[in-house]
Amino acid sequence: MIITRVRLIVGWLAAIGVLSGALAQAPALMWRFYGTPAPNNPAAPSASDDTAYYTCLNRLFAVHLATGALKWQYPADTPLDSTFTTRPVIANGMVYIGTGNGNLLAMDAATGRLRWTFSARSGITSTPAADSENIYFGTGTGDFFALNAQSGEPRWSKPFKAGGFITGDIHKNEDMLIFAADDNNVYGVNTSGVGRWRQAIPSPCYDPRISMAENTIYATGSNRLIAFNARSGGIRFQRPGFKSDFRIGPAADESGVYVINENKIFAFDHTGRPISDLKTPAELPHDAAFAPTASGGKLWVTTKRGTLLAFDGSTSTLIWSYTLRPLPLAPGVQPPPNRPDYINIVRSPFPTQNGVLMMGDDGSLNMFSSQWIDRLAPEVTQIFPSMGTMMSGQLPLDFSLRLRDDGSGINGSTVKLLLNGEPLESVFDEPKGLLEVRMRASSGASVSKPLPDGRHTLTIEATDWAGNTLRQSWAIYVDNTLSRTPPRRPTGNPGGPGGGGRDGGGS
Repeated sequence: MIITRVRLIVGWLAAIGVLSGALAQAPALMWRFYGTPAPNNPAAPSASDDTAYYTCLNRLFAVHLATGALKWQYPADTPLDSTFTTRPVIANGMVYIGTGNGNLLAMDAATGRLRWTFSARSGITSTPAADSENIYFGTGTGDFFALNAQSGEPRWSKPFKAGGFITGDIHKNEDMLIFAADDNNVYGVNTSGVGRWRQAIPSPCYDPRISMAENTIYATGSNRLIAFNARSGGIRFQRPGFKSDFRIGPAADESGVYVINENKIFAFDHTGRPISDLKTPAELPHDAAFAPTASGGKLWVTTKRGTLLAFDGSTSTLIWSYTLRPLPLAPGVQPPPNRPDYINIVRSPFPTQNGVLMMGDDGSLNMFSSQWIDRLAPEVTQIFPSMGTMMSGQLPLDFSLRLRDDGSGINGSTVKLLLNGEPLESVFDEPKGLLEVRMRASSGASVSKPLPDGRHTLTIEATDWAGNTLRQSWAIYVDNTLSRTPPRRPTGNPGGPGGGGRDGGGS
C-alpha cells in the first residue's frame, strides 16, 4: 500500500475553523491510498465519521478519513479465499460485508477483528442494511435474510424468497424492508419476514437497483421513472416518454430524484414535477459509467474516461468535475509505453460529510474534501511548438498543450489559447488534459491566413475549480522562407516536463 499526497495544498481547515458545511468550496484531492489493482471491483467504498472502508477484491482496508493512513486490514495476513462483493456497512460498532462465496462477515469497526460469520450458501449480491438489532441482506439465489446484528444468528425460521437475485441497496422504512431483484420486481417485506407487496418494473430493465427518499421508492424500467409508496407499494407517479430505455438506475435524496437518459440529467421533486428545464437538460461529456449518487442536494455522476462530476441538484448546473489521472512523472522521466491518460473509475462514488470517496481501477481510493484548500494553479506539462521554435507560418498549422491539476481539477470552460492576444478556436479534451488548435484556411478559424514573419506570442490560460489561474506565455518565430514541416503530434518530452499518453505520452 502506498499513501500519496498529490499536491502541496494548505491543510485540513476544520482544525482551524476556516470552513463549515459540506462543499463550501470545490473539493480538492486530499489523499490517495493504494490497495490492489481491481478493474472489476464489485464493491463500492463507504465511510463512518472518521474512517473510510475500502475493499480490493480479497482484502478490506480501514483508512483514516483525515489522512489516508492505514488503520487495519482484513485479513491481516493471507488474503481472503473469496471476493468481497458488497459495500461495507458500518453500524453497531461493526462493519458488515458480504462475499462471493456466501459469507456475511461482521468485524469490529475499530480493530478489524472478526466477530462472527454467517454462511448463506450463495453469493451475497446486495449491500446489507442494518438497524440496532438486525442485519438484512440478499443473495444471488433470491434468498433474503435477517440476522441478529450482534451474534449473526438467524431471526427468521427461513429466508424470504424473491424471484431472482437480489441487487443494490436494501432500504428500510420503519418496519418495512424494500429491495429489487433481477426478476424485474421490487419487493416490500416486513421485519418478520412476511412479504407485504410486490411491484413490477417495466421491461426491459437493465439496472433494477432502486433508490429511496421521503418515503418513496424510485425505479427505472423501459423508458420510464416509477415512484412507489414505500409502505404500501402503490404507485405514486410515473414519468414515461423518455427517448430511450434507461440503462442505469435513479438516485434520490431529500431534494428530489434524478435520472440519466441518453447522457442527459433530468430532475424531479417528490411529486413528479420537474425541478430543472426538461427542454434543456444538463448533458454529460461522456457516457455515464454507473448509477449516480444524490446527497445533500448534490448529484455525483461518474463517467467513462475517468471523470467524476458534481451537479447542483436544484438547477442541474455543473459545479465541479475531476478526471482521475496517473501520478505525475518525475522531471526528465520518459513515460512508459501505453501509459494511460486517465484512470477508470470503479463503482459509484460515496459522499462523505465534507466531500466524496472515489475508487480507481488502479487500486486507488481517492478522498476529495471541501475542507482541503487548493492553492496551486494548473500546470503545463507539454507544449508544441516549444518555446523559441523557428517555423514556417504557412497553413495548416497545429498547436497543442497538455495541462494537469491534481488538486481541485481544471474547469474546462476556462481553458483557452491566445495568439498575440487573440483567442484561437480550440478543443480541450479534459480526460487527456489535451488542448488542440488546428488552423486551416477553410475552417473559419479566427486566424485563417499564414502567419507573417517575425515573433509571435502564444498564451495559455486555465483556471481550476478552486479559482487558481494559470497564465503562461512563450514565443515562436516565423520565417516563411522555410519549408513547411507537416504538423505532428508531440512525443516524448518536447517543450515541457512529462509526456503525452496513449497517443504519445502523458504526465
